[in-house]
Amino acid sequence: MTFKTTPQKLLINLLLATTTTAYSMYTQANANRHNRQLPTNLDAVMQLYGWEQPQQRQALRFLIKEAGITKDDHIFDEVVQDEQELASKMLWLVSNTQQQFTKRTGSQERWEVKTSDWMQNPKSQAAILQALNTLDMLSEVTPKTHDPDAVCILGASKGVMQKRFDYADRLYQQKSFKPGKVLCLGGERYVSFNTNGISVDGTKEELQKLADELGKPLDKLTETDLMRQAFRDSHLFGKFSADDVVIFDTPRGDLPRPTTETTVKNLCAWLREHPEVKTVCFVSGQPHTRYQEDIIKAIIAEEDLDIKVEVVGSEYKNIVQTESGKINYLVQALGTRIWSSTPRIMHALGLDTSSTALQETIKEQYARSPLLYKSLASNQDKAKQTLKP
Repeated sequence: MTFKTTPQKLLINLLLATTTTAYSMYTQANANRHNRQLPTNLDAVMQLYGWEQPQQRQALRFLIKEAGITKDDHIFDEVVQDEQELASKMLWLVSNTQQQFTKRTGSQERWEVKTSDWMQNPKSQAAILQALNTLDMLSEVTPKTHDPDAVCILGASKGVMQKRFDYADRLYQQKSFKPGKVLCLGGERYVSFNTNGISVDGTKEELQKLADELGKPLDKLTETDLMRQAFRDSHLFGKFSADDVVIFDTPRGDLPRPTTETTVKNLCAWLREHPEVKTVCFVSGQPHTRYQEDIIKAIIAEEDLDIKVEVVGSEYKNIVQTESGKINYLVQALGTRIWSSTPRIMHALGLDTSSTALQETIKEQYARSPLLYKSLASNQDKAKQTLKP
């Protein structure tokens, strides 16, 4: 027997099949998202920031209480109901630590941030410093790769920069660490005098002497000038051929000064022209190592470069003369580390951040950093695509 199918029946069957397939994909996508092993509370998320030991998470809680952010631990321990609540708690942590830890606004430099009252209490300063040490904000970060194609010194204030060259010198003197090239990331940041007991780029007299040697006005002296001097004074000088030493001078553009992001993007343009460089060891220093690793790896990924990266640095050494100033400097860095790590962790967890409330908080905290803001926006897109029938 032969059955005849009308065009209308064919269309109906096709629509039914398409709808069934779409619904199946939708329900499977939902199942996949619900089957993920997401952290159940904010305390569990802290392990993804690198604080795997219970005492480390207790140290963070202690600092949050000292700063007056909250006196109650329930926000860390209460079980979240869904992934948007988890994202909300993570952004709560970012927002509050930016306000009470980092505190920088606009073009303000680290050394210009006023020390908070809670950091100046002599009775609690020792415990605060111990908590920061427990959170690995002071200890050395050593290299895992001992023969990178290049070692890259990140720019900073003069005193910090010299410590980075000293650390690179120390690594080089170990026969097991042999980089092929030396890359120095300077930029158009105009120098600042030492102020309020904080060592920045030097005294006015020291900087005037360098400006005179270079034949330029003092107010035109930049971080790149300091970096050239620091390299000449280091033990690395003379150990590499001229072709294997590159000093970058990143312009500030429309910004108050170049940032880690703009200087590394300048480096990426050079790396595209030097495909032989496949491994780069960046030299930073505590307490900024983890923050800079987050930013550098995000930039390398965005630039779609096949480069193996690690960021190392010496242990923290005092660059300020007072205990309260030291705490201020370290706590700022802790806040910045939380801020820079959060987008990476949210992205890795695949959290849906598409709600209006979450998007407003993300914009408030990350709009000033297009790189990190973009990564969180892509997380929203990924969530929509995952749930799209």
